[in-house]
Amino acid sequence: MNPKILKNFEENLRIESRSLLQDLDFNIDRMFAEHARDGKLRSGSTIKCGMDYVAEASSNLFKLSIDFVSKGFPSLTSDSEQVISGTVSRVHNTLLKKALEQFRKCCKVSGKPDLYDRMLPELETQIAAGKARFLNELNLAIVESGLQKEVPLFDKASWIVELLLTIISIFIAGMWFANPEGNYEPLLVVLALVITLNGIIIKLRWSKST
Repeated sequence: MNPKILKNFEENLRIESRSLLQDLDFNIDRMFAEHARDGKLRSGSTIKCGMDYVAEASSNLFKLSIDFVSKGFPSLTSDSEQVISGTVSRVHNTLLKKALEQFRKCCKVSGKPDLYDRMLPELETQIAAGKARFLNELNLAIVESGLQKEVPLFDKASWIVELLLTIISIFIAGMWFANPEGNYEPLLVVLALVITLNGIIIKLRWSKST
């Protein structure tokens, strides 16, 4: 994977993460004002809204990550999944640490700070569901990238050569069957060796590319 593309990916994610945290702060402050106006500030509704805003920020970061992957990476391999998911996890952990501070604040403002520990597992379940969706979409993107990968000209030529050699071998085998006295065996052995070598070369090239 191109290090410059990966670095740019992480930088963009961190920029978006800061923006999501700013939105989270704004939404929670606005919610506090609205709940204070409506007499709901010291209620479970304040905690529930805080949970929803934190889960939304987390989910949006995962969605943005997939969007960046689909637009910013020209090709993906099986190794890309671990690298990309690791990068996203680092940025997400930073966002989550600050977002959970806002959730703790919601619990304190509601007058029930002890509910933070009780409600945290439910919030973590929502966050985990968003991460699972992200990983599934990332895996799908990698599979689709592999299916759309352009086959190199050398490999196309190798497959054509293998096909032609196989046809020639079948033709010579037919001639040998029609004329058992003919000296076709050495030629068939050579063709079989060439076909095998060609197949090994193709497999080696594809194993290196993936």
